[in-house]
Amino acid sequence: PAFLLSCGDNVYYDSEDPIANSEAVARYHWQRMYSLPTLASCLRNVPGYWQKDDHDLLSDDCWPGVTPPKQAPLSFVQGQRLFR
Repeated sequence: PAFLLSCGDNVYYDSEDPIANSEAVARYHWQRMYSLPTLASCLRNVPGYWQKDDHDLLSDDCWPGVTPPKQAPLSFVQGQRLFR
């Protein structure tokens, strides 16, 4: 491909084990996804744009100020910071 457009839900903090309840576990989800050999090879050669969606920040249908009990103390604000 000439360009990759990722339209969100790149990782699922709230439904894939382990459930992300800390920044360390959230980073694990990104590392696990983007260390896959085929994806890493593609991203070395293809430019892209990543749109963030609810699962990329915290959980399904999340918004600033919400912290789902199963993910506490990980917060929406921390999820925004990690996406960058």
